Amino acid sequence: WGGCSDDVQYGMWFSRKFLDFPIRNTTGKENKVLLAMNLHNNEAGRQAVAKLMSVDCRCHGVSGSCAVKTCWKTMSSFEKIGHLLKDKYENSIQISDKIKRKMRRREKDQRKIPIH
Repeated sequence: WGGCSDDVQYGMWFSRKFLDFPIRNTTGKENKVLLAMNLHNNEAGRQAVAKLMSVDCRCHGVSGSCAVKTCWKTMSSFEKIGHLLKDKYENSIQISDKIKRKMRRREKDQRKIPIH
């Protein structure tokens, strides 16, 4: 094992410090529902990046022999992470704060706004 891996742990720590803070709306008050949604979405994104880490390897040696193999972890492409998050969203459960019960999301063809 060797090489320089993408430092996902540092990235997750930094994104928590940078993104996870209460957002104030135009009236200057914190919206607890919006804060909870943003915290959830931020953590879902971090977990998707960590889950889709892949191992890349390279062989070193005379004439392409694999006398020494060096491996490191890399992040997946933005597109691959986006597809995972979109799939999770489309199969998610909508939670109503007022009714306090879980409801299944509407089928794709029944939604008002299509997701492209």
